[in-house]
Amino acid sequence: MEQEKNKMGLLEHLSVLRIHLLKASIYFIIFSAISCFFSNFLFSRVIFSLFKKDFITNQILEYFGFNSFTFNISNKLEIINTKLAGQFMTDISVIVTFGILLSFPFILYQIWTFIKPALYKKEKKYSRIIILSSCALFFVGLLFGYYVICPLSFRFLINYSVSSDVVNRIEIRSIISSFCAINLSSAIMFQLPIIIYGLTRLEIVSPNILKKYRKHAFIILLLLSAFLTPPDIFSQIIVCLPLGILYETGIFISQKAYKKKKLYVQNYYN
Repeated sequence: MEQEKNKMGLLEHLSVLRIHLLKASIYFIIFSAISCFFSNFLFSRVIFSLFKKDFITNQILEYFGFNSFTFNISNKLEIINTKLAGQFMTDISVIVTFGILLSFPFILYQIWTFIKPALYKKEKKYSRIIILSSCALFFVGLLFGYYVICPLSFRFLINYSVSSDVVNRIEIRSIISSFCAINLSSAIMFQLPIIIYGLTRLEIVSPNILKKYRKHAFIILLLLSAFLTPPDIFSQIIVCLPLGILYETGIFISQKAYKKKKLYVQNYYN
C-alpha cells in the first residue's frame, strides 16, 4: 500500500493532501466549537484570572516580595469595550485561538500521516519521537507563556504609570491580542530543538556552526526575552534561561543527527 502511494503522481498526492487538510480542518472546527461552548470559562477562569491575587504566579511573586501585583481586576484595572462589535469579535478571536492550540497535536498528526509513506522504516520510528516531542514542547511553551511571561508582562504594564492622575482603562481587545500573541510566541519558541534538528537534517546548520555562534544566539535570545517581557533584568533572565537550555538541547540533538547523517552517507558510498 505504501509503495503504491510512493508511486502516485502529483495530482494523486494533491488529492491525498486535500483529504488530510480536510481532516485537520475538522479537528480545528471541533475544538473551536468546544471552545465556543466554554467561552465564558475561558474568559473568567483562564484569561482574567491572571489579574487576580489568588493566581498561583501572583502568589509566588507576593511571597518573594514582588507585592506590587496584588490587585483584583475590579478595584485597580478597568477593562472597557469601545466598539459595537468589539466583544463579539474578541470572543471569536479567543475561540479561534484556543481552537488552533487544542487541535495542534491532531493537525501535526495529519501532516505526519501525509509524509509517512515517503519515509523509510527507521525514519518513521524517529519521526514519531519528533512528533511527540514537538507536541510536548508546544504545550510546555504554552504553560510557560501563561504562567510566567503573561503575569510578568501584565504585572509591569498594568502597574506602570506616568502619573497618579492617569487611570488605566484598557480596551479588551488589547488585552486579548497580547494574551494570544504571548502564548503563541512562547509555544513556537519552544520548538527550537525541533527546528534545529530539521535544519541539521537538511544540512543548513551543523553542531560546529551552532557552537561557533552560541554567543550570538544567546544575545538574540536575550533580545527576544526583552521584547516579550517587561524591561527589568529579573523577568528577562527568567524567560531567557529556558530558551538557553533549549538552544543547548538543540546543539546536543544536532550532534546526534549530524553523526547519524554522516554515518549513513559513509555506509551508502562504501
